[in-house]
Amino acid sequence: MLTGTETQIFSFIHKLLDTGGFPPRWFCGQWTHFHGWLYVISDLAIWGAYTSIPLILLYFTRRIKDLPFPRIFWLFAAFIYACGTTHLLDATMFWWPAYRLTAVVELITAVISWITVFALIPAIPQALAFKSPKELEKIIAERTTELRKLEDQRRQFIAALSHDMRTPLAAEKVALGALRKQASVVSKQNEDLYDSLLQNNADLINLVNQLIEKYQYEEGKVILNPSSIDLEVFLDEIFISIQPLSEIKNIGLEKSIAPDARYIYGDYYQLKRVFMNLLGNACANLPSHCLLSVTTFLRASQVHIKVKDNGPGIGKEVLAHLFEPYYSNRRKLDKIGSGLGLSIVKHIVELHQGAITVASNHGQGTTFTITLPHSKL
Repeated sequence: MLTGTETQIFSFIHKLLDTGGFPPRWFCGQWTHFHGWLYVISDLAIWGAYTSIPLILLYFTRRIKDLPFPRIFWLFAAFIYACGTTHLLDATMFWWPAYRLTAVVELITAVISWITVFALIPAIPQALAFKSPKELEKIIAERTTELRKLEDQRRQFIAALSHDMRTPLAAEKVALGALRKQASVVSKQNEDLYDSLLQNNADLINLVNQLIEKYQYEEGKVILNPSSIDLEVFLDEIFISIQPLSEIKNIGLEKSIAPDARYIYGDYYQLKRVFMNLLGNACANLPSHCLLSVTTFLRASQVHIKVKDNGPGIGKEVLAHLFEPYYSNRRKLDKIGSGLGLSIVKHIVELHQGAITVASNHGQGTTFTITLPHSKL
């Protein structure tokens, strides 16, 4: 047995779209044409605006990444759209008096409104914590000043390296050499000590020079003098330079230059440093009786140069940081340098609008691939 309230509810749902019992609004009261159409047009205009605003909000939320409070934007869109729908129904009442449907839409609008209110309350403290544009400009200005100070300090440090450290190290090298020559009798132990001191001195000078060079590359202070380079002749010169080291370790040197990828365009001196570093380090680090090869091919106006060995390979942990300066584990692979060599190599290649990558598998060797501009003769 249904109660009176339940009967009313079921009847309401059943007759949701039924307009019986409700006359159109034109016949409720004393409407003039001006008053009625002013009401209708105003409601339709509000409905149009309330429908457009949610579409703009939804477009905005989809275009902006990392938008704060995205749920609130969606709630606002739903709330405004629901409000607009009530105005549309209000306008249609003049011909289609769907008062029951209007009541349901207004209930939905009320529910969405309060959900939005409850969502806004916890978001207010977070929203108040956001910086204003003027505050952000102030922070950016302060950070910029700090960065400039750090840059000035870096320049001062490089200047100190360039003069205050290189000069005494060079003088120390001369003094050590003179002391060794002046000694009338040099024992084997003292001879080894002199050699160790001279080697340490050379390593320090090399480290200082590479730090200065790295700074120059990063600051774009290196001026390239590009020209056409014949890789056949160029690599022959490199091979002759590293031949003593390769012969000591019985490392084979091979090259295969494709006819259409024989000439590159770049600074001869700078690119010589690149290949001396790669091939020299390979000879220093590879076990005896390995093979070191250089091959080339042309693709999309770029000469691809592969420097490949069949050595033990490089571990994944080191490989991921191979071109990073100061990475301690990587320095174990750079026995003849300071550990900055590959970082400088990368800078030189990129200055030539090229790229360098490395691939290595355990027990299957390592391959460096360098791309450089092609020179057409």
